[in-house]
Amino acid sequence: MIVWLSALGCAPPPATHDCDLSGPHLVVATTDYVAGALAAVDPVTGCTADRLSSVGPDPIVRALQEGMVVADRSGGDTVRRFARSAYQTPVSEFVVEVGGNIHDLAQVDDQLLITLYDRDFAAVVGLDGAPRGTVDLSEQADADGLPEADAIVMVDGTPHLGLQRLTRPAHTADEAGWVAMVDLELQVVSGTLPLGPNPRLFASGGAELLVATGAFFAPDGEVFRVDPATGLRTSVLTEAEIGQDVTHAVAAGDVLLVVTVPHDPEGGPSQLLCVYPDGEIVLGLESVSWLRDIVVTPQGAVLATRRGWSFEGDGALYTVEPDTCGVALLTDAFLLDPDSIAWID
Repeated sequence: MIVWLSALGCAPPPATHDCDLSGPHLVVATTDYVAGALAAVDPVTGCTADRLSSVGPDPIVRALQEGMVVADRSGGDTVRRFARSAYQTPVSEFVVEVGGNIHDLAQVDDQLLITLYDRDFAAVVGLDGAPRGTVDLSEQADADGLPEADAIVMVDGTPHLGLQRLTRPAHTADEAGWVAMVDLELQVVSGTLPLGPNPRLFASGGAELLVATGAFFAPDGEVFRVDPATGLRTSVLTEAEIGQDVTHAVAAGDVLLVVTVPHDPEGGPSQLLCVYPDGEIVLGLESVSWLRDIVVTPQGAVLATRRGWSFEGDGALYTVEPDTCGVALLTDAFLLDPDSIAWID
């Protein structure tokens, strides 16, 4: 079900700022999990245009071929598409599925493919939100009927969907999760591959997928590369080796940047690790902040942090230099903490 919303009736007054967003920049979804706002940052100067427009309390941002989208999760359901560098008012605003719990979006030609964590299908819509169909994922679900479709990673033009296949209502990782390859022209799953418990998918920059597996608060996961065409895997590290839960693994050239949180549910420091081709692992940052998101840029990467366990730490963006694993503050000029970031060329 698609519900169109008025993009003008609920828009806040345009924000004023003196940041130059005509070149490549970062868009940032900030939130305190009660309310959210969109910001943009010049990656060279750190100039921060904060509170450009209102978004939901659990937002994600994704770059498009032209412009970007913000999706509200956790019952928010709204998708807002913005033109490049014009983030005060969306050019389209729509709800794909009430209560669907959007987890990721990816543009494929003139369409958006959208994973819905609380449904047994992925939605396909036009850039204006007009329905284009669905991809049935019911055959890939576990016994509770939901496949928990999470991240979308494009490999050679084909969408690859991470299916976490958790057991509800406890959301335990009792069975292996899968990756599902989607033929979007036919709107069908063209193949699957088992990955392990609770898989999180990331782009490798090539024909492989980067995968992090494992339940949280337990040293049971692994980071590995996998060729989805053959199933061939190459292990990178295990959570037992590093003593942390892995949340993100992204490739910056031939360096793998791994973001972790502590196993202990009572909290502790989070880490950014750099994994080099020879297997060396270097600690780039250890912080009481929650290391919330990371995006690869032409210069390296940018890491987003927010106040962590017991509201310690800060909400900020840091640049990451992969060759040295050096980390430097880019900006902390946000009213709300950063939660999701995207690179806009």
